[in-house]
Amino acid sequence: MQLNPNSTAPDRVQAFVDTFKRAAEDASDECYGLPVKLILAMGGRVRLGNWTTQRDNQNWSNMKYVSSTNPPGNLGKGKNGWAVFCGRTSHAKSFANFFIKNARYSGLIDYLQFTNSPSPTKCLRFIADAGYGGADALLLR
Repeated sequence: MQLNPNSTAPDRVQAFVDTFKRAAEDASDECYGLPVKLILAMGGRVRLGNWTTQRDNQNWSNMKYVSSTNPPGNLGKGKNGWAVFCGRTSHAKSFANFFIKNARYSGLIDYLQFTNSPSPTKCLRFIADAGYGGADALLLR
């Protein structure tokens, strides 16, 4: 896999969005309209930092390997024990199902199912309050 040659932060951000937008849209469709902006922000936070482990595992949102069924669709323990996936599409579906199939995110799912235009900030609060990465680990700008 060849690394992104873009050298400035705005170029890297746009390259990330261009590369992952379709997968984020798939995850949004799968997860009752979870905002694409939020999905990209969660993945971009990882991807634009030191992301060797995430790249090697094709795990753009830092989902931990817990078992063969959680997160759904993972292929097992990847590098450094994180879940490993087979490409962006597989990861997107697993990302969506991670929230759907984990009872601790039931508040998020209820909100998404009964909201026509979900707020990325409100969704993020549900996710953080349920413990994904800690209450202060996820920031949406």
